[in-house]
Amino acid sequence: MSSFWKRSGTDILLFLSIFLFPWWIPLALLIIFLFVFPFFAELLLFGAILDALYASGENFLSSHPFFIGFFALFLVSFWVKERVIYFQRS
Repeated sequence: MSSFWKRSGTDILLFLSIFLFPWWIPLALLIIFLFVFPFFAELLLFGAILDALYASGENFLSSHPFFIGFFALFLVSFWVKERVIYFQRS
């Protein structure tokens, strides 16, 4: 199975899970897929969708908790992937 179909299937699964399940299930799936794929930038898009559905607030930090959290997690994941043997490239 090609990488395109794996990513497309993952994106469809995540998109549906955002609308069908409680917020913590897509959150867990996003974190898992962040470490399954080498560069999972879709995480930021899904963070924005989760913010549109669940977040409320008047300032930027309280109205975008998923996006800000996923952006930080996205950046930290590069550091983690460099140090974990499973993700090291030859």
